[in-house]
Amino acid sequence: MKKQRFLLSILLIVIPAMSSCMVTGSSGGDRATPFSVIRTPNGGLVPEVSLDKKGILHMTYGKDSDGYYVQSPDGGKTFTPPVQLNRRAGTVTVGGERGPKIAIGKDGYLYVAFRTGYQNIRDFYLLKGRKTENNFRLVPVSADNWELEACPMSGPSFTVEDNGQVLISWMSRDRVYWSISNSEASTFAPRVATPQGGEGEYHPIVLTNHKGQVLLVWKEGPQANWAIYTMDGKFTGQRGNAGVLNGRSKPEAFLGTDGNFNLVL
Repeated sequence: MKKQRFLLSILLIVIPAMSSCMVTGSSGGDRATPFSVIRTPNGGLVPEVSLDKKGILHMTYGKDSDGYYVQSPDGGKTFTPPVQLNRRAGTVTVGGERGPKIAIGKDGYLYVAFRTGYQNIRDFYLLKGRKTENNFRLVPVSADNWELEACPMSGPSFTVEDNGQVLISWMSRDRVYWSISNSEASTFAPRVATPQGGEGEYHPIVLTNHKGQVLLVWKEGPQANWAIYTMDGKFTGQRGNAGVLNGRSKPEAFLGTDGNFNLVL
């Protein structure tokens, strides 16, 4: 299955601030900036963006332990009124890389993954809904029931496949897991752990290729580890260490035009 990707024709930088206007000038001199700067509306934090084929910018962000969704038809100059994604106030973990993540599938649906914070339970959920409607369906990714009074410093990684399946990875209780949904994204398969199943695992990345292989990458200490699975969650026996990460960095991975996995450290 081919991973759905969305590329912006410009370099887009989104920064949290009170204003929703676009900045077109530079910070000094007469020279204009070589990119557009869009300020997250309503003082929001940890913005995530995706641009659809019609040029509509879709954004999720967090504020005061709540998740929000907005649209912009004019490249970030104006935004629609925010839609609160969580029905119960104060239940979304916000800050760092822990805010809601967004993607748009080929089916035109909007997908949002987030970690809850209600009663200090830090489990992951998926929201699915049409871009034109305020009607999202909530789907639990995994009932880990992880209770933690602090904020976990590791967010989710997920992609929407061409057939509508959602591939997602996350950290719970200092261990990394991944799972895949059915084609309607209404249920998820039982979670799959790393081969060694050790503690101190963070910042997972998961993706698949046309061969039906699933690559899981995660950080463990200063090391970037990886493992290969089948789509039904079976470990192939292929695993290894890709190298040492710089400082507090985290790994990234993508599928090349040749169909091969690429890992960025």
